[in-house]
Amino acid sequence: MRKAIFVLAVWLNITSAMAQDAKGSVDAPLISRYDGSRVYRQGVKAFDEVLFATRDAAGKLVTVTATGQRIWTVYVGMQGRSGLEVFRNYQQALTQAGFRTIYTCSRQSCGGFFYQATADLGSEFRIYGDTDINDNHYMIASRDGPAGTEYVRVATRSGSNAVALFDVVRPAAREQKITVLSASAIGKDISEQGRAVLYAILFDFDSAVIKSGSGPQLEQLAAYLRSAPSINVFVVGHTDGTGKLDYNNDLSRRRAAAIAAALTADHGISATRLSAQGVGVLAPVASNDSEAGRSRNRRVEIVKRID
Repeated sequence: MRKAIFVLAVWLNITSAMAQDAKGSVDAPLISRYDGSRVYRQGVKAFDEVLFATRDAAGKLVTVTATGQRIWTVYVGMQGRSGLEVFRNYQQALTQAGFRTIYTCSRQSCGGFFYQATADLGSEFRIYGDTDINDNHYMIASRDGPAGTEYVRVATRSGSNAVALFDVVRPAAREQKITVLSASAIGKDISEQGRAVLYAILFDFDSAVIKSGSGPQLEQLAAYLRSAPSINVFVVGHTDGTGKLDYNNDLSRRRAAAIAAALTADHGISATRLSAQGVGVLAPVASNDSEAGRSRNRRVEIVKRID
């Protein structure tokens, strides 16, 4: 009897825990959750690049790229509800909120594509439900706003109860988290490696105008040059792999020239000590296939000249 009571108590504790949202989770943005559902898993990233799978007019698998804040949420617990019922509710709510459908498929029209389209979350979503394609549903939708375009991916499937994925990417600027390299660190890197790599001199997309937040790094670079008056340097601009080669070479050179001009005009460094060069995409330090790699390739290098 005592054993039965113990087992019942354990079962009640497990059942209670399963009925709660995942620890630290919040409701997915934009629309309310489906009544009776709970958050099974959730992921939040302040800035991310997501490739949502879709098909072109010829039926070929292609992707829609969404960049910004990302919140993906897996909901379970919709007892007695089919994947279709949950999907249609989300679809209607998004339409009423002003979203336009980029792509949608259901049941056999999704086929194996459904599993390709949700593979980036692995078992986080697909662990629930069954493999019967007769109740799989998928859509991508977008909405334009003052800050940019919002993207939503919705996918539902059925097992004993429905499970739903609600994946949102909203416009957001990437926070500047690059540490300013100090004058002494610049000197150390140039002494040991012949170059110093700077990420905290910033430019807008497709622009050679230095952003105001770059001041601290320019000040440290000027301080180093004043501390080593016998050293002349190349200021070398680098871009990521986006765009054409000749254009990126010119853009990187113009950015380097803007830095050299600022050092002379604002910090009193002789122009004869500075040689602005641009190599565009030709010296990557990471793969250009991801935003993380491209952000590492967008940089300025200070290279010691042997005159």
